[in-house]
Amino acid sequence: MREIVIDTETTGFDPLGGHRVVEIGAVELVDHSPTGRTFHRYLNPERDVPADAVAVHFSLPSSSPTSRSLLTWPTSC
Repeated sequence: MREIVIDTETTGFDPLGGHRVVEIGAVELVDHSPTGRTFHRYLNPERDVPADAVAVHFSLPSSSPTSRSLLTWPTSC
């Protein structure tokens, strides 16, 4: 069985309060064993990151793509 395990990190818990995703990671498993295929991306939340979130995530690279650019559908689909 093939599975994709996904993990996200955010600036907080309230999207209505402006909190955003800052990191996405994924690992492919086959029969519950890692295949070595992974995905990892930092995202620029386009907002100030609260100090308690920085304590968990450290300093995010300023060159990170925004979530909007990551989630934009290609026009060639």
